[in-house]
Amino acid sequence: MTKDFLRSAGLALVLLSLVTGAVLVPALLGVTRGANWESVPGTVLSSTVERRVSHETDADGNGFTVERFEPRVTYRHTVSGVARVGHDLAPHEVASVDEAWARTQAARYRPGDGVTVYHSLDGTRAALLPALSAGVWAWLALPGLALLLGVGLMRTGCGSPRGQIGRRAPASQHPPRSVG
Repeated sequence: MTKDFLRSAGLALVLLSLVTGAVLVPALLGVTRGANWESVPGTVLSSTVERRVSHETDADGNGFTVERFEPRVTYRHTVSGVARVGHDLAPHEVASVDEAWARTQAARYRPGDGVTVYHSLDGTRAALLPALSAGVWAWLALPGLALLLGVGLMRTGCGSPRGQIGRRAPASQHPPRSVG
């Protein structure tokens, strides 16, 4: 392999790992928020699907409309003697462009059903589905490994003369010693 190829491949891996890490970190923050929340019993009050329409723009500046459906479950629970009402299904946003999926999720919760409610330590946030454990952060090992491999390839491709300092030349390259 040529040094230019190694440098290019290394740079590509470094960039890919940085972009992947930048996407993974916010996503993992969302799905692990609430991993240490406590649980209390609760009761479902109602369950529906909310339709949300947003206007978005693609990379070329073209506008388009996106329709998302969110299962909306209202439930009552008590934290530290204070009755509370919650609406969140999970500690992170749960919405889909698939209306059937949202309806299936909402149908799991019928009014009057008993549920487990996970709540933040201060009791201000609540959700019916527990957050994913902090173990999902292990996924950052993949972009981390790609970053290390990319840096290694870039260094190998550079063929830095610094790596040669302090090495002895083969015996055939030494001038003959005079015996005297």
